[in-house]
Amino acid sequence: MAEQTGTAERERDGTAERRGTRAFDVAADVAKHLVTLSAAIVALTITFSTEILAGQVSDAERLIAGVAWGLYFISILGGVWLLYAVSGSVDAIERGTSRSIYDANTAIPMGVQQVSFVLALLATVLFGFVSI
Repeated sequence: MAEQTGTAERERDGTAERRGTRAFDVAADVAKHLVTLSAAIVALTITFSTEILAGQVSDAERLIAGVAWGLYFISILGGVWLLYAVSGSVDAIERGTSRSIYDANTAIPMGVQQVSFVLALLATVLFGFVSI
């Protein structure tokens, strides 16, 4: 009977531990998606970079495209940073330390990635409107 109780407690602890890392799993998934989208958008726009860099667009348009690429690069770096931070936080949770997705070690790279991605997307759309 004592063995069954011990097993039940371990299962509950594992469930609680798993529940504690669910937010980190979601954050990691979002980070991976944004890294993938950023890389894909940069790759797609680089495909048309000959038109951008060949002088068929104005200097302002070229600047907007360069800013967008830079922001996508920052978003990718923020995503990689976030994935490392999530890994460290999950490890800390497994060791019994209390961690939240809102702690600075994850909130800062999450913010960097998401804000730079949105700004890059806006710059890309602006480039599209200006170059029409």
